[in-house]
Amino acid sequence: MLRSLLIVSAMVVSVLMFACSSASEPAALPQDRIDPNTASSLRFMCEDGVLFEVRFLGPETLLLTLAKHEYILMREPTASGAAYSAQGITFWNKGPQALLLIDDMKVQCQKSG
Repeated sequence: MLRSLLIVSAMVVSVLMFACSSASEPAALPQDRIDPNTASSLRFMCEDGVLFEVRFLGPETLLLTLAKHEYILMREPTASGAAYSAQGITFWNKGPQALLLIDDMKVQCQKSG
């Protein structure tokens, strides 16, 4: 009886493990299906001479390139303008003005060229 119970338990665990491992990945969100050839980008110059670029990958996502590093930022709710953040970095802009926050550092920036 105990042996039968162990065999049945092992079979149930095997079936559950197979079901979990073969579950399909969640569908990609619209902002994850990006054509890099059509994504728009902007460049910014900050008051301390820092240059960076943002490429809008979708309505909720942008790629910020700063000092040869790339960061994927997600849109955040804001009362005015648009804000994106992740990994201790926040990019906010409204028109040609922008604000770049990296950890505790805050830098005013303007759209460039």
